[in-house]
Amino acid sequence: MSLNINNLIDSNLRLVEKLTKKRNSSTSIWRFIGLDNKELSDVYECNKLGDKMETESLIIREREIIHSLTKKGKRVLENGGWLKYLSLKTENKIPELADS
Repeated sequence: MSLNINNLIDSNLRLVEKLTKKRNSSTSIWRFIGLDNKELSDVYECNKLGDKMETESLIIREREIIHSLTKKGKRVLENGGWLKYLSLKTENKIPELADS
């Protein structure tokens, strides 16, 4: 999974946004999808992906429950997604987004 984590973050950021769009909605890390667009079945992978998204300040969660995207997560999506964000960040073409 480590080689594909950025692709997984990109796909699942959109999924989290869709699943938590309604006010007071939440979802679970168990809803994360893999590169084949099927739900991840490995508990370790779900936790690792959730941890990485939380560490990158993209989601707000408690254990396995994801409450919402952070402001940074929303801005990343609005600007083309995680992969584009990483590409622009590498080229120093965007400032660091706020972590909240």
